[in-house]
Amino acid sequence: MIRRLARALLGDYQVFVVLAVDCAGAAPPDGAAADHLGVYSTPEAPAAGSGYAGPDAIGFEWREDGRRLAWCWVWYGERYRRDRNFWPLGPAEAKLISLETRAEARGRGIAPQLVAFARHEMARRGFDRLYARVWHSNRASLRAFAKAGWRRHAVVVEVTPLGRRLRLVLPAGFGRRTRRASPASPVADAAGADVS
Repeated sequence: MIRRLARALLGDYQVFVVLAVDCAGAAPPDGAAADHLGVYSTPEAPAAGSGYAGPDAIGFEWREDGRRLAWCWVWYGERYRRDRNFWPLGPAEAKLISLETRAEARGRGIAPQLVAFARHEMARRGFDRLYARVWHSNRASLRAFAKAGWRRHAVVVEVTPLGRRLRLVLPAGFGRRTRRASPASPVADAAGADVS
């Protein structure tokens, strides 16, 4: 009953977590992962048949045995501003707009490695920072980005009461419960480092 009432009053809603990562210090892929990672679309040589390809767009992939198992797209510049513009970007910033992993490849840690590779490649191209947005309850995507070193930047809530879109941008830690240790008893991680 409460959900129906809220839906009637607020209309459709969206809740996204905005993630960010600085490109400085992005490491190149190591070991066997390097053999699977690549750039498959650039503005100069766009991939045929992809609606994401074109100006101000770069596609990255993970391939095994000639098959693309995972891919992601990063947009920037005028292309992003014109076609998406969900989050404001500075001149040396870009947004990872799509990340997909085939069902048979999920759970193998491919997505975090692909996202880390995209960060490295964007750093090589002179970018300072990357952003992504993830639906608030998409745990798999949130974990993949966290493993790749991305951090929560903001939470964006959009509602459409009476057909008017309202947007609320909340700071990264909003709504997250954290347990703090008392100063007299610091919490130690598995390696023994104080993390309180």
